[in-house]
Amino acid sequence: MKKEPVRTVNSLGMLLLPVAAGELTMGKPIGGPAEMIRFFPEHPARSVWVTQPFRIAEREVTVAQFRCFRPGFAPHLAPEASLTGVTWEDATAFCVWLSGEEKIPYRLPTEAEWEYVGRNAETFGVLGMLDDPLEWCADWYAPY
Repeated sequence: MKKEPVRTVNSLGMLLLPVAAGELTMGKPIGGPAEMIRFFPEHPARSVWVTQPFRIAEREVTVAQFRCFRPGFAPHLAPEASLTGVTWEDATAFCVWLSGEEKIPYRLPTEAEWEYVGRNAETFGVLGMLDDPLEWCADWYAPY
């Protein structure tokens, strides 16, 4: 009998959903609109494998969850709002802090993991992947 992947809730109330390994096509085919290639030079398209299963939060980190890490953060924002206005350094520091609190590793998803989930978000049960706010990934950026 196949065992169902486990959904867990952490101490901040974040629902963490399991994501199986899989394949996706990243990038855009050469010959797209010139303005897209200029601003997002992600070509040529290529197959990428997400080789390890991982967990991802069902939704973006909220202001209230981030305030557990940085108590005075943005007092004018509603606690239930999605977190905005943080740097990549803030986001990675939050992951380091949460790893210490939970005694399990937390990190930002790689670009490949984010795109893999974002293109099949309903399959995995993840909400708001393509809405605002923009989200940080663990990778660095370079044209390829």
